Amino acid sequence: AQTMMEWTRRLADLRDALEKAKCYSGTDVDKLSQCARLLFSAVAAACDKGLCISKHDANLCREAETWLCDSWLASMAKTWGDLEVGSDVMTLQKRIVHKAVWATREDLGGFDFADLEASLETVDCAKRSF
Repeated sequence: AQTMMEWTRRLADLRDALEKAKCYSGTDVDKLSQCARLLFSAVAAACDKGLCISKHDANLCREAETWLCDSWLASMAKTWGDLEVGSDVMTLQKRIVHKAVWATREDLGGFDFADLEASLETVDCAKRSF
């Protein structure tokens, strides 16, 4: 019973964070990052409690992923002279976001928003070599 109450609360927190993110219609990168941080923190907190969000509300996962990719990630994207490289970078970034949103606790491990942001920024660098 305690676990179910916790999961219900975590889902409500996640829905609230998503609603706040969707309500912001501006283009301020700092504000978008703040919304993304709140949303991702809600995802991580739910996973941390053992909630597999996709099993309880797959639509919530889709909406969170869509907002993170179309609003937040798009605001961070650099302009690439080579369109193929830019496309590859965006594809990889979207895969990172997808993994983070749909992850179970075991999948997520110790991964947090700072790790997500660092991964996305590392992928979005101008160098073509490691």
